[in-house]
Amino acid sequence: MKYFYLLIIPIVLSCSSTKKAIVEAPPVSPEWVQQKPIENFYYSGIGMAVKSGNNYQAIAKNNALNDLASEISVQINSTSILYQVESNEQFREDFRANTRLSSIENIEGFELVDSFENGREFWVYYRLSKSEYQALKKAKEEKAIARALDFYSKAKEFKLNNQYDDALIYSVKAIEAIKDYLGEGLKIDMDGQDIYLGNELFSFISETVNDINIRPVLGDFEITRGRVPDPTQLTFSVSTEEFSSLTDIPVYFYYSGHRIKNNEHFSDHNGMVSYPLGKITSKNPREYLQANLNLVGLSKEATEDPFVSKLVAKISGADARVNLTVKKPLIYIKSSELNFDDTLTSNVLANTFKQEFLESAFSVTGILDNADYLLDLSSNTEKISSNGGFYSASLNANIKFYDNQLNLLYTYQINNLKGVQLDYSKAGKDAYQKASEQIEKLIFRQLRRKVFD
Repeated sequence: MKYFYLLIIPIVLSCSSTKKAIVEAPPVSPEWVQQKPIENFYYSGIGMAVKSGNNYQAIAKNNALNDLASEISVQINSTSILYQVESNEQFREDFRANTRLSSIENIEGFELVDSFENGREFWVYYRLSKSEYQALKKAKEEKAIARALDFYSKAKEFKLNNQYDDALIYSVKAIEAIKDYLGEGLKIDMDGQDIYLGNELFSFISETVNDINIRPVLGDFEITRGRVPDPTQLTFSVSTEEFSSLTDIPVYFYYSGHRIKNNEHFSDHNGMVSYPLGKITSKNPREYLQANLNLVGLSKEATEDPFVSKLVAKISGADARVNLTVKKPLIYIKSSELNFDDTLTSNVLANTFKQEFLESAFSVTGILDNADYLLDLSSNTEKISSNGGFYSASLNANIKFYDNQLNLLYTYQINNLKGVQLDYSKAGKDAYQKASEQIEKLIFRQLRRKVFD
């Protein structure tokens, strides 16, 4: 029996080692994985994804469609709209990229030829019949042309009725309808004439835009800094060349003096549009308000396609400007400054204000009738007490600022401002010096900010 067990054990061990030595061979990849096939009658697309996560098959399929679409060349015909309006090759490359992206999103008629996977990778092989692709493309193109012509017909009708806003919107919609074919000539028959549709639409937009005029109602004007212009001074008319008023035309405003907000407006039912600048605060002697036909805003109403908007933006629209001559405010200073009821030999407060005005680009006049504004100062000191050889005084002052129609624009009171010195007269003057410092540090800045800024 002992011999029997000795014979069995080697046999079992031998069988076990034989099983461990069996290794499954990796799958052999097909030829199309090694080298992409070239077919005369088909576009082909190969896509691969690493088998990681749950969506690797979808990634491989998408890569295959990208590869297939890259084989479909995007030609730009010399008769196309892109050649007529743009010489920049980058613009054409943007068109090619957009068209390829659109092809990937809308491609149809392709078929799955094969798929392959190993332990690490998943591969997909698609192909698309060139003749079938051309037939589908032709059908889509004809449908797009029909849609564009419908929009174009409406646009021309709107223009005849002086509804230029809708005419432009619908002509932009017409271009959007054929956006995937803007690189082609799109030669069609219209009313017995051969035309290139993209060029026709672009020309219509250009002619419509060129027929829109923007004109200032009153023209250039002069204004004193700190004043608010009359609304009519900043109003523009929007009309055709024949002065027919145009409604709902988008206008973009630009002001040279500072950045302005909410600067996109539309012409009203009388063809008028204006921008309320508010108080003129610029220290520059010359500023201007410019009104531009807002084709970017108009494009946003017609299309959300950035390429179409960019194409329409190539057209230059009307603009007009109103020039403003900004005058320095002319200030008259009236002052009554007393120290214990005696007139000061030098008006401390008036001189401080004068210096501040001049340093801040104002002018000061000695003739009241010429002034744009009046500064009225009145002040006096009172004795408080004396102690140990020091004397105290208090200053009270009223400061009022008017326009030349005597409308009160600013007022400030200095109450019981204390001064201390070796006698009452000097104590009063010390209080005046402290008031002068208040004017420099606080009061003048408040006045300027409230009235002129």
